[in-house]
Amino acid sequence: MKQLSTKLLIAVFFVIAFSFLGFFVAVTYKNVKQTKEQNNRTNTSLHFLRLTERMLDHDDELSTAQRGYVFTSPEAFRQPHEIAVAGLLADIDSLLELRKQNLGRTAEIRKTVTFARQRINDSKHTLSIFDAGGVNAVLEKIKEGASRRIVDSFGASVHAMENTDRMVINQSNQFLENTAQKTSYRVLV
Repeated sequence: MKQLSTKLLIAVFFVIAFSFLGFFVAVTYKNVKQTKEQNNRTNTSLHFLRLTERMLDHDDELSTAQRGYVFTSPEAFRQPHEIAVAGLLADIDSLLELRKQNLGRTAEIRKTVTFARQRINDSKHTLSIFDAGGVNAVLEKIKEGASRRIVDSFGASVHAMENTDRMVINQSNQFLENTAQKTSYRVLV
């Protein structure tokens, strides 16, 4: 009888041990799967953030080249202006490529692309006004305020995208922290 109860006790122990092991394997699998999905969202947001930072850098270069062209030397700033325009156009292409992977952000991306193209066209138009009428013609254009509205709209659109991506990254960090706490709690219980 004693031998039977020992065998039964060992069998029950193994059933309990494998149940615990199965529970932890299931929880770990669920956490790994959720973490992988969260990492994909985070990586996408990081790509967007790098791209929007690059767009803002190219916009700054465009503004600097435009001012240099108009107020200093067209010859010295023609090429930097063309390089900045090319950089911003490449950023637009990259943004449109990312849109294919993030269909939920199509409207936001379309808006930013529209403002970026307006920004490029306005800058080119400013240079053509300078070429045709000089600094005074450009100053009259500046007084109208249309260029300022385009620059502000473009900047606001890019910053809105950055805020969205920062929020995704913050949520991801919070998710990972909560998952770690839940896992620790389960292990301790």
